[in-house]
Amino acid sequence: MRHEEGVAVKTVTIKERSGITLIDVLSVDPGNQDQLVKILAEATETTLRHMPGYISSVIHKSVDGRKVTSYEQWERLEDFEAMFQHPEVRQWVDRVGEIARAEASLYTVEYVDSNARTKATG
Repeated sequence: MRHEEGVAVKTVTIKERSGITLIDVLSVDPGNQDQLVKILAEATETTLRHMPGYISSVIHKSVDGRKVTSYEQWERLEDFEAMFQHPEVRQWVDRVGEIARAEASLYTVEYVDSNARTKATG
């Protein structure tokens, strides 16, 4: 893990045509946006990251305060589906549902591009 401008940055390599991606756009009252981000981050740190097949999560806040978008990557669709069999995951889903309305879809990665520059180490 590296740090940029005081923020921890973890590099994750995603290959084209591999894995499954959940993109979850959550509508929330602006006064609850930070709370929703906190709930999602805590769920990720305490539960999701320990699930088989979990790869990564990224949480975005809209600048107008009305949306939070969660981007999760999983190795296989079966891993993603199995996650919901765990009671602690259901508890997190319920907490999110108390303050937000979700519109989620599953995707496959078809193309990846990055302008990231790497330094050669010697």
